[in-house]
Amino acid sequence: PFCSLIRAISRGLRHACAASMRVLAAAVVLATTEALVRTTHFSRGRTRTLTTMKALRGGGIVKATRAVITRFPLASVGAALAIGLGTGLYAAAPVMDVFERYHTAADIPNHRFQDHDAFSVVVVKVADGDTLRVRHVPALDFARGRWRPKSRAEGGKLKLSEETLQIRLYAVDAPETAKFGNKGMPMGDEATAFVKRIEGKRVRVTLQSKDQYGRAVAKISYGLFRKDLSEELLANGLATVYRSAGAEYGQGRTEEYWNLIEGRAKTLRKGVWKDGKAADPAAYKRKVKAGK
Repeated sequence: PFCSLIRAISRGLRHACAASMRVLAAAVVLATTEALVRTTHFSRGRTRTLTTMKALRGGGIVKATRAVITRFPLASVGAALAIGLGTGLYAAAPVMDVFERYHTAADIPNHRFQDHDAFSVVVVKVADGDTLRVRHVPALDFARGRWRPKSRAEGGKLKLSEETLQIRLYAVDAPETAKFGNKGMPMGDEATAFVKRIEGKRVRVTLQSKDQYGRAVAKISYGLFRKDLSEELLANGLATVYRSAGAEYGQGRTEEYWNLIEGRAKTLRKGVWKDGKAADPAAYKRKVKAGK
């Protein structure tokens, strides 16, 4: 929790510095524009125009800004208040993320996906080898869940869809299990059982994107050494590389990285590769959708 808070504060300070630089640049542009516009008028405002131009030539940014503030005092105060409030809220947003709890994937702000943020969750239910539901645990959870309403899977009254984030593992596609009257794929139950080992445990989620079903596509790290669940599934022959549209392979990684892991499992004939060839989950889902 402490490290998460430090990272959030650091990110907030970076945002604040970036915003400050934009404010400074805007002040320079404003000063320059005002000076150039005023030089076209040869009326009673000539003295103030010359004051601004002199500030630009001899006094630098500080004097130029001071000249603009002197010329437009009320507007400058209003702009300063607006900029200060906006910058403060912008910088504080990452820090507030440390305290906020997300009930569903829809609650997660887009900027957290864009920044590929990570946070702690508790695995509530495993649907199959690449889909599971988790409960978000804020970095600073002072209540420690004592007053948290429980989902039905945890003995409470709320639906899983109301109180948990639906996660789709990144980079891999696990064999489908039997559901809705459809026959499951080979090794589908084994892949699900592998993931069920972390059910009820606290793990770390690293956000990648949202898929077409509103699920959070994410990396899940677990255990003392932060094992990558997607890598573990692939290495044990319990999944294949996800190659359909919208595939996410992680920061600094490409499809080739995952192909190498899959290739080793295939060579060793692990899991779905025991007969030398694995069934394609994507093709299976297309057949099910077509009613075949």
